[in-house]
Amino acid sequence: TKNGYGSANKTKKEQTEKTSSSHKSWLLPFYFNVFFACASFSIVMPSLSPYLHRMKAPLSFLSYVVSAYAVGEMIGSLLFG
Repeated sequence: TKNGYGSANKTKKEQTEKTSSSHKSWLLPFYFNVFFACASFSIVMPSLSPYLHRMKAPLSFLSYVVSAYAVGEMIGSLLFG
């Protein structure tokens, strides 16, 4: 337009679209990470107690194993996204 507002609005719209697409680009890896973290947690956690019992470890050792698993998952999430 003659007053220049049209070009400013177009630039702002392009910036919004660019921000929106970059915002969406990290969602898929995030959702995969959350899904696999929850799936691994639901598979590994129920099997820990029988495994520790078979290894003749005291049941109180389970709390250390669960916390080590959580810390490992936190570090893995930071490193691998």
